[in-house]
Amino acid sequence: MRKKVSLLIDEETLQKSHGLGINVSKACENYLKQLNTQIEALNGKTPSLDSTSLGREGEWCGCRDLNPGHQRGRLKS
Repeated sequence: MRKKVSLLIDEETLQKSHGLGINVSKACENYLKQLNTQIEALNGKTPSLDSTSLGREGEWCGCRDLNPGHQRGRLKS
């Protein structure tokens, strides 16, 4: 069963998504399903976890690093 909800999304992002033909409702639903799976895996409720969501120490934070510091393996320009 689906439930109607209301979201606040940046106007420019929404316009660009519509222009690219993205179904915003389905994209949000799919992302939430992925996020639920990852969090359940961290809590030991599912057997696997997508390695793309793991940080350097193996801990998932769910957001980008605002202070990445020195990046290993990157060439200095």
